[in-house]
Amino acid sequence: MRNKLLLEFRLNATWDSVESKVLSLLEAFFGTSFSVANQFGSKLKSKLFLGREDEVVVLVRQQPFKDQLSLVTIDIDFGESERPTTSAQTQILTEDIKGAFSDIDAIPSWQQMPMLRLGNTQNFNSYLTTSDDRVVEYAAKSVLFDQRSKFQHVQIVDTIDHGPLLLLDGLVNLAEGDRIPYTHTLMGLDRGLEPEYGDARVLVLGGGDGALLKELLELKRAPRYVTMIDIDATVLDACSEFMPNVCGKYTARRRGDNYNVIVGDAFAEMKRLKEKGDKFDFIFGDLTDTPVLDDDDDKAFSRAVLENALGLLKPSGGRYLTHCNGKNAPEALEAFERLVDERFAGMTRTRYEAFVPSFMEIWVFYELKSD
Repeated sequence: MRNKLLLEFRLNATWDSVESKVLSLLEAFFGTSFSVANQFGSKLKSKLFLGREDEVVVLVRQQPFKDQLSLVTIDIDFGESERPTTSAQTQILTEDIKGAFSDIDAIPSWQQMPMLRLGNTQNFNSYLTTSDDRVVEYAAKSVLFDQRSKFQHVQIVDTIDHGPLLLLDGLVNLAEGDRIPYTHTLMGLDRGLEPEYGDARVLVLGGGDGALLKELLELKRAPRYVTMIDIDATVLDACSEFMPNVCGKYTARRRGDNYNVIVGDAFAEMKRLKEKGDKFDFIFGDLTDTPVLDDDDDKAFSRAVLENALGLLKPSGGRYLTHCNGKNAPEALEAFERLVDERFAGMTRTRYEAFVPSFMEIWVFYELKSD
């Protein structure tokens, strides 16, 4: 296991001053002397230092920033055995470096990245991203399932904070702890929709984790019939085995008196349903693809989903419920809203939000209702 620490300072300092001050503090912190392994650059000055038989690697860079300031970054890579390091200890190092430059700048501007731990022995990337590409670290106890299906990389990881967590192509899909904030918000239970599901015909597009299917079928007044379409049997089977609290018995059985799980392409199945003349009171857009990013391919995909799904909705009072994206991705949300307003003007659009724990951000949902 190795650790990586990244520090950033904005200073009015010369390269010689930066090098001497930083090096002396690092030697004291690690208890070792450093030698220069390489140096390069003129405008962007960089110097690579090695310590303790090359087990501690430090890269110091300095480049022009603005207003006569330099941007100084210090990239420190060291083994777990080199120094038992906590966040409190690395904070001390940062404060020492700030203090060393106080004669140049009384309050230097600075940033410190949380320490990254590299060399994870589990086949799981613990550093994932939010909808706007901020880095979030997940604490995993073990990898329960890891397989590439015909369509995607499917992983289920047992996490400390969220319980079993489903990842599809490295993106957080759903965790056991998301039942109320994600699934219930998508269903509109917090908005009083529960009574309207009684005797309703429901279509679920995607939802391979089985959470939505389970919550629908276990309502006090369950729908008359739920049809669910998901393309990836690997996801269904993995969740049945490793996330039973999320999906219950339904995805394993695939069919019951009031539900049917179809393994297939949503577009092909919607075409078949349309040809049969089927209409639904509720349709859920819970596909694993990101619903909207503002580029041509994603807009075409989202438009096709909406055109096909809304064509299956009952013309009076039918509801299309979908997740969309994180609140921190306003461009994607605005693109979805423009798509709906421009091409589906007959629908009433309402937006809802909820903080989803495993996403570690506020997620946005939409309801489209036929007037």
